[in-house]
Amino acid sequence: MTSLKTFKRYITALISNKYIKIGLYLHCISFTAGLIIGLNFIFTNFHYFDFPAFYTSGNLIFSDLNNLYNLSSYPGVYFRYLPFSALLYSFLSLFPIEIAFVLNAIFKLVINLLVVILMAYLYEHFYSKNGSLDKYFYSLLFAYLVFGAHVVDFIMGQPNPFLAFLLLFTLYFFENSKRKQNKRFLYNFLGGVFLGIASSFKLTLFIILPFVLIYSLGKSDLKINISRFSGVFLILLINSYFFLIQPDVLTDFFILNLEGGFSYLECSFSISITRMIINSFGFFELHISPMLIMMIFLIPFFLLVFNQYLKKYDKNRLLPELFSLVLFIPILVYIDVWSYQYIISFPFILLSMGRLNENLNTLENSHPQIFKNAKLNLHQTKKIINLMDLYVWDLLPAFFFFILQIPALNIFYTVFSLILFVRFYNFHRNKFYYDFDNI
Repeated sequence: MTSLKTFKRYITALISNKYIKIGLYLHCISFTAGLIIGLNFIFTNFHYFDFPAFYTSGNLIFSDLNNLYNLSSYPGVYFRYLPFSALLYSFLSLFPIEIAFVLNAIFKLVINLLVVILMAYLYEHFYSKNGSLDKYFYSLLFAYLVFGAHVVDFIMGQPNPFLAFLLLFTLYFFENSKRKQNKRFLYNFLGGVFLGIASSFKLTLFIILPFVLIYSLGKSDLKINISRFSGVFLILLINSYFFLIQPDVLTDFFILNLEGGFSYLECSFSISITRMIINSFGFFELHISPMLIMMIFLIPFFLLVFNQYLKKYDKNRLLPELFSLVLFIPILVYIDVWSYQYIISFPFILLSMGRLNENLNTLENSHPQIFKNAKLNLHQTKKIINLMDLYVWDLLPAFFFFILQIPALNIFYTVFSLILFVRFYNFHRNKFYYDFDNI
């Protein structure tokens, strides 16, 4: 495990960088703005944001489990995650909702700082050829801190930074397991536990599991698979306990998640292709199964990425770009995905960009034509990520929804997601993240 001395070294190095200093100031402004607006929602009894649902679930998990997924239990947005996530929110439910909201916001502020530290550690120790943080990577850490989605996330009270932190720790344990053979089983198990906890908040994160298993018949590889799956399975067992003692809760859970409970008006901000099609049908009062539409897109997207993963498979390369590529799939196809949920995948996108930027420079002299084409794509990808980082694109659907009370598809982030998916897929297919000795 990382020592306290190493942790302090990273804090010192980060806060001494001008990019990070400015980023921290701006992030604190985002925190303050989100806190003020969120508290205003609470004091005015406005329930159509996420935190009241998590807060209520923390009460219901012990006091009234049978109504955990009952829509009447929630005056606004409802809870639709696995019981383990409600279990973690039970601590906040001990406080009045106003205090709980403040504590939750402070917790997320601290978590965001830890995400930056963990990104820096992973990049320096595992993904940088030079084993150091360059100027461009500091700018990527800055991009995470100033990501406009943080303002909305602080307001809504979603656990997205916490999930990014859990997934980064998943990567941390899996990567460290390769270097510390005496703790190989433990680290792979802990990585699975963190993945399981994250997936309890967002079911879509289970899509990562097939991409962290090793597809070979070696005995040692089988042990790695067992240890990783055991960690995930432990969290699933805890969730299963609540479903076993109240079987009706499981039925309510599946109905709520697979049918997609929001109306087309309430999902104006959703950025998935699936939701855009559902909204289009709903606008013309045509009814079609949301699950069917989702599966039509999920299967080809998943098979495309998984086939590419197996083609370029190397059990010693569990890289952030694989996580970022896989996380694009639920963004594009899940029934309900909002743009501020990009906070979960953004650290992996930024880690990938740092690695890609550094790696492509090695091509300039040895493979000039490959370098020329890849560099052009890299610059275009950087521009798209910068546009995403601004987050002004949510203002238009917000105007239509809150002012005019009519649906407006958030097509900007749908387009950004599609372009980035294609770019990251091509980067991965051409092995631009790897060494180029065999090109």
